[in-house]
Amino acid sequence: MSTGLHNPLRVILLLRKVLYELLLRFPFLCLKYLVPSLRPQQSWSWKTCMMAARTKATLDILGTGRISAPLELKAGKEAEQFQLIKPAKDLQGVAAATEIKPVTTFGIWYPSPPPKGSNGSVAIHFHGGAYVSLTARNDSCGWGADMLAKHVADFAFLAEYRLASREDGAFPAQLQDAIAAYQHVLSLGIEASQIVVGGDSAGGHLTLSLLRYIVDNDGILPQPRAALLWSPAVDWVSPSDVTTTYNNKHYNFDIIPAEWIAWGSTEFTKGLDPSAPSLKPYLVPLHSPFRIKTPLWIQACGLEVLHDSIVEFGDGMKAIGNSVTMNSAPLAVHDLFYGNLTGFLAEADKAFKEAGAWLEQI
Repeated sequence: MSTGLHNPLRVILLLRKVLYELLLRFPFLCLKYLVPSLRPQQSWSWKTCMMAARTKATLDILGTGRISAPLELKAGKEAEQFQLIKPAKDLQGVAAATEIKPVTTFGIWYPSPPPKGSNGSVAIHFHGGAYVSLTARNDSCGWGADMLAKHVADFAFLAEYRLASREDGAFPAQLQDAIAAYQHVLSLGIEASQIVVGGDSAGGHLTLSLLRYIVDNDGILPQPRAALLWSPAVDWVSPSDVTTTYNNKHYNFDIIPAEWIAWGSTEFTKGLDPSAPSLKPYLVPLHSPFRIKTPLWIQACGLEVLHDSIVEFGDGMKAIGNSVTMNSAPLAVHDLFYGNLTGFLAEADKAFKEAGAWLEQI
């Protein structure tokens, strides 16, 4: 596990944060939320309020301690679900114009790898975590991956990528790994027409990077059947300024801590010039809509800090002729892919079913 705990000040800050959450904030919230009128939303249950608060506190602690999961190329308890992914090949454009080189990663199949010659549908998914947290493994993504395999596709492939907190983790490391994951699934004999690509939060941003790469380098890779974007981050530069998140009208409802997402933004763009013409469309797709044949399903939860930017992005993509379907959960917070952890289980279940129904119609 990568941490920032070699810094004594960071250790002190982390201990203070943990003690504050355990001894002060959580006991206070346990009592406060017993009164419906004092909840962030009166329609939320006490349990939902506490689960959302726990999620935000956990992410805040990870950010304070600069704690990231390592890229471990071992099957572990995933066993037969685990597959290594060879480094991306034949890279072009922004994915190749860098000192960062492709590496071996892995993916986890749900419920199991497709049999040879399978004509079943596959959902490739890139997890969220501000590019500095979480993994594709069962402990992080198991519930959401099972929901994909139940409602969206016959098989789900949770593809791991390098976190930005690594020495070689700045962009385009994650794009290289996403390209490798797509190449890997295609190499199994699965046609692009069988593949749905998608991601949540930072993983949604990564999905957009992959789709843009495919369009920018026409003929290198086939376009997938569809794309599912769960609360996608469409501006990965602005959050480096914590005031951008703190001042958001939904900040007190949502689970995203300002310091945590600022850490992710800073690490993801380290050593880069975000205004460079070749990079800006990838880093901030919000302001750079592009034409693509792949239909897009985009979810924006009503009480998440990313809501307005997601809606603006979807409108921009639709305005230039793309097939875009917007999905909303008006009273939910960021990222229903983890609805089992944030307290929005019913909303998440509904969203997965709606994504599956949309796929059947296109």
